Amino acid sequence: MNRLSSAKQQVHHRLTWITAALILAALTLLAPSVVSPAQADTTPSPELESLYVGGPEEITEPEEVPYEVGVIDQSGGLMVPDLENLTVSSTVEADTITLEEDLVWVDYAFTPDGPTNRVLTFTYEDDGVVLEEQIDVTATSDFAGIDLEVSSEVADASMVPVTVTAINEGGEPLGEVTEYAEFSSSEEADEFTDGQLSVSGMGQRTITAEYRDATTTAEVNVIEGPPAVLDVTGPAEVTETETATYTVQLTDEAGNELDDVTEDVELTSTVEEDQVADNEVTFAFTPELTDRALTFTYTGQEGEEITTTLEVEVSSVVDALVVDAPSEAEVDEVITVSVEALDAEGAVLGEVAQYAELASSVEDDVVVGSEVILADEGPRSITVSYRGLTDTVAVEVTAPEDEFLVPEEVIPGSDQVPVGGTQEATSSGYAPGVEVSATMYSDPMDIGTETADETGTVTFTWEIPEDTEPGEHTVVLSAPGYQDTSTTFEVVAAEPDPTPTPTEEPTPSPTSTPTETPSPTATPTSTEEPTPTPTEEPAPTEEPSPTPTPTPTPMSRVK
Repeated sequence: MNRLSSAKQQVHHRLTWITAALILAALTLLAPSVVSPAQADTTPSPELESLYVGGPEEITEPEEVPYEVGVIDQSGGLMVPDLENLTVSSTVEADTITLEEDLVWVDYAFTPDGPTNRVLTFTYEDDGVVLEEQIDVTATSDFAGIDLEVSSEVADASMVPVTVTAINEGGEPLGEVTEYAEFSSSEEADEFTDGQLSVSGMGQRTITAEYRDATTTAEVNVIEGPPAVLDVTGPAEVTETETATYTVQLTDEAGNELDDVTEDVELTSTVEEDQVADNEVTFAFTPELTDRALTFTYTGQEGEEITTTLEVEVSSVVDALVVDAPSEAEVDEVITVSVEALDAEGAVLGEVAQYAELASSVEDDVVVGSEVILADEGPRSITVSYRGLTDTVAVEVTAPEDEFLVPEEVIPGSDQVPVGGTQEATSSGYAPGVEVSATMYSDPMDIGTETADETGTVTFTWEIPEDTEPGEHTVVLSAPGYQDTSTTFEVVAAEPDPTPTPTEEPTPSPTSTPTETPSPTATPTSTEEPTPTPTEEPAPTEEPSPTPTPTPTPMSRVK
């Protein structure tokens, strides 16, 4: 409570002289050696006896009053104490105590739960001597009524604060007493909770507040409220793989809470990989670090949808990289580099090569995404950078071996060919115009050379020489820049000519007449007859040979 310094001085002088007079009068009867306050030595005596406190023992809340304190020694002398050695306390914590101008000022606070009696404790300590004095203070109150503060117009289904203040007869505020007041509304559906009025239903209503013996009212008009909005509580900054919980309140535009709708809200994330369960979101690891937008949707009683969006900043969980690539490769080879991201516990988060930055220590190497085209032979280091982390892998590059094109398989004209017969071999897969040569083995025999046609096909036709040994033989096709290709076939002995067959006919006749067989041996004429017949008949065997046999020899040329 405010006070004027001049008033304090008047009170100070009044208390000082009244107190001094009383003390002097009392001590004159008890002892001759009384020291007046004016004559008192400010230096504490080592023989202190008691503490004297002078001041009112009845007060009115709230009120500020002074107290004078003196120290009496064993000889009855009164001394003014050093206030630095004095402490004063009240049993009501709200009371304020100050020490100034040789006085103790106590500002007695207004106590909302009713006038409260106090006990003031004065403690003086000097050179190990402790003196204490207590005063019982009886309190009355200047309370005369209450003021009720509430908005005169509020939105339907909203919550508004209600405040009750105690006042004195002059209408001056003594203190807030909302916590100790009782409330009611002329609208039964309205509710009061912790100084908040929750209104339900539009129209005028009367709010009544009661405190001690005082009652007051206020009129409140409830109008149709603005569209409700969703107020989301939860983290707006998270780390990948973290799980966050969100709560959702339905409020009006003024921020008044209407209802907790957490369990009735549909929650979605802009990242499909995030796991959403009720009001919890587990933010998935994404190879490309991605912030989220969480959308909360609530459907009202009338079917209207209310939505709000929360922007969430996501930080990286990646703690290390594992890089893998072939340790050996050839010049001009394309190698693929794989990069796995790990968290702090070493768990694999995923493959991130496509989102990492790759670089080779060889300047001529070409990097395309997660692939590296190796330009020159020799060692090099492939460096991978991802989210501020780096790792390297070593690759040794050598010159490539000669490479050959592979033609199609050779197809033989026949799997079995007699000596002196004709064989054919066909293959494809060559570039048009390529010169292809053919060789038959076991004993190498050059079949010749043929040019691949526009379809890349070559065909060889040749005669199997008479001196070729029966058995398995191989034909091999060769061309520059192509792998040799081959096939096998079987050479069989030539079948005997059809003319010698009559000589074999007489053999069955001896079986029919065995007794007559010896007779031709005895007669010389019979032995001479068979000799001319076979010698003259072999001539026809020479007739077929001129027709087919001479032609195959020139046909060693390829058709």
